[in-house]
Amino acid sequence: MLVDEEQLYEFYRLRMKSMQGEHVVNGAGFEKWRKEIEQQTPDAMLMQEEDILQRSADHVTATAYPDYFQWDDARLKLFYNFEPGANDDGVTVQLPLPLLTSIPTQQMEWLVPGMLEEKCTAILKGLPKQLRKHFVPVPNYVDAFVQAVEFGVGNLYEVFAHQLLRMTGVRVQEEQLRSGELTDHLQMNIRLVDEKGRLLKESRNWEALNQEFSSQINEQLTKNNDSDWGRIGLVDWDFDELQESCRISKYAGVEVEAYPALIDEGDSVTLCLKSHKADALLASTHGIVRLALLNMKEQVRFAKKLLTKEKLASLVLLSGGLLNPKQLEADIISQSVRTLLKLDQELIRSRGSFEQALKGCKADLVSQCELTVNLVTKIVTSMNQIQKRLKGKVQLNEVPVLNDVKQQISQLCCHGFIKEQSFERLQNYPRYLQAADLRLEKFRRNLRQECLYSDQLSQLYLQYEKRKDKLHAQGIYDPELEIYRWMIEEYRVSLFAQQLKTPYTVSEKRLKQQWAKVQI
Repeated sequence: MLVDEEQLYEFYRLRMKSMQGEHVVNGAGFEKWRKEIEQQTPDAMLMQEEDILQRSADHVTATAYPDYFQWDDARLKLFYNFEPGANDDGVTVQLPLPLLTSIPTQQMEWLVPGMLEEKCTAILKGLPKQLRKHFVPVPNYVDAFVQAVEFGVGNLYEVFAHQLLRMTGVRVQEEQLRSGELTDHLQMNIRLVDEKGRLLKESRNWEALNQEFSSQINEQLTKNNDSDWGRIGLVDWDFDELQESCRISKYAGVEVEAYPALIDEGDSVTLCLKSHKADALLASTHGIVRLALLNMKEQVRFAKKLLTKEKLASLVLLSGGLLNPKQLEADIISQSVRTLLKLDQELIRSRGSFEQALKGCKADLVSQCELTVNLVTKIVTSMNQIQKRLKGKVQLNEVPVLNDVKQQISQLCCHGFIKEQSFERLQNYPRYLQAADLRLEKFRRNLRQECLYSDQLSQLYLQYEKRKDKLHAQGIYDPELEIYRWMIEEYRVSLFAQQLKTPYTVSEKRLKQQWAKVQI
């Protein structure tokens, strides 16, 4: 609402010019000149209200400064305080705890329409001088940007960079636009509250709030729901339906959507609520498998007879110690149950559907276990062959490629991979491993290019791992991130074994497009 320092400077420059003060060059000269002027006109250097305000009150509209931040069906209360230095200077959103990990932080970076111009001006002024000089005068470029874009759509910094490129032909990276330090009032202030609207914490650092409070969200959702969510020790499907979602009415004045889930506890399952749909789906997949296993103990005993000590020992040996017999046995059976229940196609949500699927699962468990064992045998045999190729003396310039392949194998065949991946996904493993094997056969023919590929692939996976760890710490599972992860694997096939083909077109450009869909 108030003018900035540059506009204050301009006011006094023009005032002095109009009163023959252009000759003033220092503090002493200014004081002498001011006293002379104020003897004639006492309020000569005083600003009026209209000089201080950035714009007239006509601009303070419900559109420019809305009362609510609208996100899907949630209307989050906004508060304004234009008091430089105050903790809540600028705009504050009141956020109920259950929405903390799912709130669209990208959208919040736009603030409100009435503050976008000021924020974009600060962003441009924060650029290094060599870049900033391309966007002078700054107000003109900011005004053109604000007029050209739809408020709140997309990543503000990416959209800004795109528009600057369109206007000037100068490419600015998102990281460069973010490099300048913004004052507090140009960053959304988050007021985190409990179910009664009581303050938990206030901060402009969303990530810090996540680290501190995300672990409490699912517990709070379950606790504050009137239904019978939160049941523990379940060993049978004794409830009617696992709903896709449910509403918790008026949590701190906001209706919150939550997602029922079955959690695998080893010897039982727990029925609870999750704040993310994808997280609930993933958890329920394992929870339903556990519930099925608890209700088919006789069939599990028959399946274990198929998995002889000799067979398990052979697989453990081929895996180079990655697997252990007891866990391998459990994972093969769990994977087989998951496949027979078709949980990766559609989650079972009713008692009747569960009982029907369980009958088929009991009948076919042994035969499916055989299929799973055969597939796991293919995978660990290929893995063993690659590990043999990686042994022995190597040249120093070959290390980047060999390390990249080692990293790939450890990423694919990590602890629990048999249980965690769908059967359909596991069926792709032999192709991924064959592509890695073919790469090792011929990488020395063009070692320089191979090293460049290794560096690129390492960066792609590192980016994935960092984001996965960040989301995991917040209790978030993002399916778009998992799509990206497996696109990296298909990209490897396209680079090193085109003859093996990929199920879809994959390229560096498409990887970037997919990364843009990943949750921040």
